[in-house]
Amino acid sequence: MANHKPSSPELTSAAILDNAVVLDGRTYAMHSQHWYDDGNFGFLVESAAFLLHRSFLARRSPVMADMFGLPQRSPSQSPEAPNRPLDTINGIPFVVLHDKAEDFINILDIIYADITMAGEQSDLGATALMGIIRFANKYLFDKVKEWGVSQTISSRSLLVVEHESLRPSLQDGSYSDPEFCVGVIQFARECNLPQFLPLAFYALASTDWSQKSSEDFHSLSKLSPMDLWRIQEGKLKLTKALLEKAYKMPENGCMGERCEKDSCRRSLPAVWIDPTLRWMQLQLHPLEELEFRLTQEYGLLCDVCKEDLLNRTKTLRDDLVCRLVPEFFHID
Repeated sequence: MANHKPSSPELTSAAILDNAVVLDGRTYAMHSQHWYDDGNFGFLVESAAFLLHRSFLARRSPVMADMFGLPQRSPSQSPEAPNRPLDTINGIPFVVLHDKAEDFINILDIIYADITMAGEQSDLGATALMGIIRFANKYLFDKVKEWGVSQTISSRSLLVVEHESLRPSLQDGSYSDPEFCVGVIQFARECNLPQFLPLAFYALASTDWSQKSSEDFHSLSKLSPMDLWRIQEGKLKLTKALLEKAYKMPENGCMGERCEKDSCRRSLPAVWIDPTLRWMQLQLHPLEELEFRLTQEYGLLCDVCKEDLLNRTKTLRDDLVCRLVPEFFHID
């Protein structure tokens, strides 16, 4: 750590101590990694203090570059004044950021290691990646935002319609949590990333609310009235499109001629152990159910009918996914 202790041993309203920074009566612990002895600009975020390199950050963020040009506060100015200028402690300018320290630390880890240029993969989860992208979007770290979006998609932390298999995340993963889906919608709106909206809308539209808590239901209040309407309207359109095709599929027991082979059970309810459950799941969770059906063996069907069933099922699944944005859930 750099030794920036004040000459007087008494604590002042602004001081740099051995392991902490004090400003306006609040103490910030020096970050163990991102406090650089040769740094020339300080940041105070939540309870952490950072000493960084002004030119290094300015080259990567025009917002930071503008921040570095702010005037410094004189002793007579109140720290609560609007448009607060920079505080100077022992000759070093400091600024207070009203962001999450975890997000700031992740951003610094990325840019100081130059991970965005190296193309390294990250093991960060959805919450951390969304925090990185939010921070990068706010302060215009464009390369970091681009890297974060790429990582989010490649790691399947958030779903996009291009992903091949959706069922694991929709059925048992993060998207089974309504509050998570609401957070994804808020994040996508804030950061102008509409590619993350369709499957978050779909997950909420296909939620079985009878199995959810009141807290889950109240999480919807965080959405705009237009997005709430979009969820309901999308559900109706999706169900209509599904039924138009599903009624024509013999394995659903609604329509279709029997196979000429007596041993083939294609048009009979016996295709499924529990036909009622399969039909209910198809209406409630169409994408998950269709992907489930693509994994089955269908030992009671002849080879021709089995191939036809799998092809029809995949075609219907792909058709519904393709229509999520342009038809079911309009993204403004």
